[in-house]
Amino acid sequence: MKNHALLDSNMLMIFIYSFFTKFHLWLPIYVLYLQQVRGLSLATIGIVEGFGWVAAALAEVPAGIVADRFGRTRSLVMGALLMAPAMILYAYTGWFPILCLLQIVWSVGGSFISGADQALLYDYLHVKGKENLFSKVVSYQLAMMRIATAFAGIIGGWLATYSLGLPFIICGILSFVAGCVASFIKEPKQSGVRTNKEHEPLIHFVFSTSRKVWKSKSLRNVLLYSAILAVPAFCFTFLFVSPFLHEKGMTIEWLGIVFIFIQSTSILGSIVSYHMEKRLGETATVILFTVIMALSIFMLPLLPELSGIICMILISFFYSIIEPVLINMTNQRISGNSRSTLLSYSSMIKTIILAVLVPFFGKLAEDVGYPILCILISVVLIVLPLVFLRKEKDTATL
Repeated sequence: MKNHALLDSNMLMIFIYSFFTKFHLWLPIYVLYLQQVRGLSLATIGIVEGFGWVAAALAEVPAGIVADRFGRTRSLVMGALLMAPAMILYAYTGWFPILCLLQIVWSVGGSFISGADQALLYDYLHVKGKENLFSKVVSYQLAMMRIATAFAGIIGGWLATYSLGLPFIICGILSFVAGCVASFIKEPKQSGVRTNKEHEPLIHFVFSTSRKVWKSKSLRNVLLYSAILAVPAFCFTFLFVSPFLHEKGMTIEWLGIVFIFIQSTSILGSIVSYHMEKRLGETATVILFTVIMALSIFMLPLLPELSGIICMILISFFYSIIEPVLINMTNQRISGNSRSTLLSYSSMIKTIILAVLVPFFGKLAEDVGYPILCILISVVLIVLPLVFLRKEKDTATL
């Protein structure tokens, strides 16, 4: 089947929206800005981040319900327009309570985007009879988002030489533009099921969608698998990169180059994900690359000198292959009338697990060292498919 959906103007606007909302110019200088310009300590920055994580977790499901009840495009517009002023004001305030408030608004805005964008993609392809292309489309979307992050990291560092607040201002403007773009995205009409549920009391809708998650063992397993796998991916491709490489003797000026390599391989992984899924099948792809990812983490502290960089790059590559497949598996297990809400459950679970385990892993790395931590995580990842995917059917098409 030819991929005409990829050439559709509506699809193009979704991709542009994803690019603008992931063009994080502030990413390389975020901590530096709060330290040097706002005078916050690392501990205080952690508190600010904590407010954001809690707000994101609490907002995920309500934001998903808004997307399902009132429209995914409206949710995307709302998310972008909430983030825009928060980013801009971030560059102009140094009062701690206001920074925390802005972090909360910023995080809540992100919650209105997560779940709604991929639900919109899936439903749009489903209406056009091309849902079999979803894995490919979402792979390209994730690649587009990672390209945006990679370029923004380079440009953001350059902009920061003029002003550390400038990247936040430009990101706020781009977020406003993204909101305008989203307002022109055509949302496909749902089936009659959704029409019947439009008058369902909101509290009933919340409980009914919650039951869908916990009654469907297959859906629950995929959601938990996605959330747990995201933790080591986040740790070994972002959080632990700088301290690990510094411990190995790498100078600070080379860290940016390593991050570029990590982002580049994640882009490549997103692109090849669809082809691996078609060749191996969904379940086999997830299991195979989870195990290889576990072996890469296991080898990370054992390699001499700075050879561990190779493992970090491979971890990014393997996770980027797995992520689109898990997104597709999730979408196949849920219905259109509550898709955004159920995808928001996935984001909420992921956020909660990250908020709990990331500080724990950081403390563990300090207390027992990276080798023990890597061994423990490797064992967990190898066991993960046995616990959650043991009875999932393979869907290989070749």
